[in-house]
Amino acid sequence: MDKALKQLVVPLLRTLGFQGSYPHFRRMQNEQIDLLSFSFSRFGGEFSAELAICPVDGFRYHSGKLVPSEKVTAFNILSERTSLRNPAHSSENFVFGKPSFEPNYDVALPRQYYEHIATQLKEQMSAQLSEPFRIRSRASGV
Repeated sequence: MDKALKQLVVPLLRTLGFQGSYPHFRRMQNEQIDLLSFSFSRFGGEFSAELAICPVDGFRYHSGKLVPSEKVTAFNILSERTSLRNPAHSSENFVFGKPSFEPNYDVALPRQYYEHIATQLKEQMSAQLSEPFRIRSRASGV
């Protein structure tokens, strides 16, 4: 799955103005930084694409610690964050295999299977990531 994402999705992110290295990307905007991070389940077989925003100078925790703009990732942000949803499944995550606790979880599927999932994500990103992110706060419940 990593290979398909790197070959098919990362080049799109570059054309959309994102910088960084897999799995964390940033896009500087006039008033915010758009953040995108890929996260794989610790049990295997699925991943999510987390989207977040933060101020242009980075993210400051309540403790006062600053994560500078060139180091901040979507995982630093708790309230101004959401996920791209997989249109083929009811969960947020993109499922590409079995979880590690199921039999034969480590059997690889054909390359085209992973490329199909990456292509679905790429199409979704093409439609949704061309503009600066507008994310509602999770803390506000809106």
